[in-house]
Amino acid sequence: MASKESFVVDVTSDTCESSLVGGKAKNLWRLSGLVDGTCARVPAWFCITTEAFSCFVQENCLSHTLLRVNSEKLSTSAERIESAIMKADLPAMLRQQIKSRLSVPPFRDSYVAVRSSGTDEDSASHSFAGQFETFLFQRGLDAVLECVKRCWCSCFSERVMSHRMECGMSTVDLKMAVVVQVMVNSTSSGVSFSRHPLKPLSSDCVLVEAVYGLGEGLVGGELVADRYEVSRSDGKVVTEVEKKVEMMVCGEGGGVVKVPVPLERQREAVLQPDQVTHIGRLLQDLEERLGTPQDFEWAYEGGDLYCLQTRPVVTLPPSCFFDLSVPGKVASLWDNSNIVESYSGVTSPLTFSFVSYAYEQVYTLTLLAAGVPASVVKGYKLHLQNMLGLVRGNVYYNLMNWYRCLMCIPVGDTSKFMETMMGVKQGLDPELEAQLGRIKDSTPKYSLWTKVAVVAGMLHKIYRIDSLVDGFFQNFNKHYSRALDTDFYSLSLTEQVDYVRHLYQDVLGHWEVPIYNDTYVMLFFGLVKKLVSKYLAGSPDEATALQNDLLCGQGDVESTEPTKMLMKIAEYVDTWEYEGLRTWFLSCKGEVLCLLGEEVARVNATRHKATSVSLHTPGSGLRQRKKPSSSPASDLSATPPQDALWQIHVTEVWYTYM
Repeated sequence: MASKESFVVDVTSDTCESSLVGGKAKNLWRLSGLVDGTCARVPAWFCITTEAFSCFVQENCLSHTLLRVNSEKLSTSAERIESAIMKADLPAMLRQQIKSRLSVPPFRDSYVAVRSSGTDEDSASHSFAGQFETFLFQRGLDAVLECVKRCWCSCFSERVMSHRMECGMSTVDLKMAVVVQVMVNSTSSGVSFSRHPLKPLSSDCVLVEAVYGLGEGLVGGELVADRYEVSRSDGKVVTEVEKKVEMMVCGEGGGVVKVPVPLERQREAVLQPDQVTHIGRLLQDLEERLGTPQDFEWAYEGGDLYCLQTRPVVTLPPSCFFDLSVPGKVASLWDNSNIVESYSGVTSPLTFSFVSYAYEQVYTLTLLAAGVPASVVKGYKLHLQNMLGLVRGNVYYNLMNWYRCLMCIPVGDTSKFMETMMGVKQGLDPELEAQLGRIKDSTPKYSLWTKVAVVAGMLHKIYRIDSLVDGFFQNFNKHYSRALDTDFYSLSLTEQVDYVRHLYQDVLGHWEVPIYNDTYVMLFFGLVKKLVSKYLAGSPDEATALQNDLLCGQGDVESTEPTKMLMKIAEYVDTWEYEGLRTWFLSCKGEVLCLLGEEVARVNATRHKATSVSLHTPGSGLRQRKKPSSSPASDLSATPPQDALWQIHVTEVWYTYM
């Protein structure tokens, strides 16, 4: 059984380990030591330790109950555990300690907040913000004791257990501490961040959000807040005042209620400029002394600033990201506007190593094909090797290297066309604009004759694009056919490595034609945008809409074919004369997917044979692999038998995709 002294700790304790008091109480203990009472105050508090919870579990024989967490039925498990905890009695020793604390000032004469404090809450690696329970404006021993047990229950709630499982955290031997803190009956309150959480690449911005009354509505997302951005470098404040219709206040018998904001105050700023500056300076000081960016909850009562809690911000880049001794003074610009479609979600380092090498090889060929001398391309090798970056498991374009490489092409400035093709919409900030100017000044200079020769060569290749594409697919299909006939599981590691090298040399090494085609598309896309903006549309939004309409009507865009076919299938299901078809499609999802799975298996069984035939047939290849004209689904106006309908649609989709 735990010792008496370990049941309750407060600011006077020599140490507060997370395993004993949880993350919230540990941060409060540290905060109390940093705030001296002159610039701000920390409301009086004490913490019921995890040892108290362990004693409670032991005395009531609840260990087996807490271990029985069914990952398939989290809701049922949470309800069972909550029922067991709420029915059990608190240890007499714990009741006495809590009673003693509540019977002396300032707790005796005040409402208190009862807050959960998880052992791995508010840490540098995990945040359970908003997932554990908090009870505000509580008074009296019985009310506090019930809230303590409800805080313990929240440690085993469905959403908390689900979050732990998603993060790979343990769901056994869980413990919860509870903080009891004097309530601040605030006139204004809010949440502030020493680094703007929505501007992770900026280290200069402090964000302050403020509401009237209590901050509970802001944290829960129920209330609209004013926003203040404070520059860390010069202290300038950018204010965004919102219309605040409601606020949270203390109810007549305790608890929290929502009331209207007086009409004359709804469009007024919650904070005065000196209050915003005060919070900003305090936040910067806390970040410096705690060593990490802080998520800080505060409140004003009677003109005094109270620090309610602080915790690390876990969603920002590490501090070394902003340390100039690591990346140097040259700015980087990462963007995934287009490549996220190819590599969505987390990408493994192995996949990234292949992708990065492929981009290096392809764009080395691009520069050579565009007329850049081989000696110049050699000097750009470092930039070509870093066209991409793996940022927190996601693939990004290193745009500054893209700009560098494109600007060394002898003909014009293709960077704007590239931005349009890649889907880059955000403009560059002044620092990056200046760096881009320096890149332009350092690019190679070419004679007029060289530029004319490059343009003539590119136009000639575009003129021959169809025959070049046919030749490319003939080579590609030859190697693709060999791949289909190869049992890679039977190859040794050495043979697999040799095969990859073969692909690099004989496939990737002959990738000039897609480059010519991409150049053609990029120029076409950029020119259409420029002409539409100049002659046909008024606003940029109208230009974009009209350009997209024109491109949609172009036709023969293979990447749009699956979508078009799905639209046709949906229209066919909606309009076919058999009225029960649409209902069956929507209500019998399991049966539809089962039938689809059978058709997929059938198509896969014949795929190799069909592919081999198409690959060895003159004039055919992957780019021609659409459904044959004799497909039974080629005429969607026909009325097929009901039992064959699903087969026809699945076949239609598969032939379109394949």
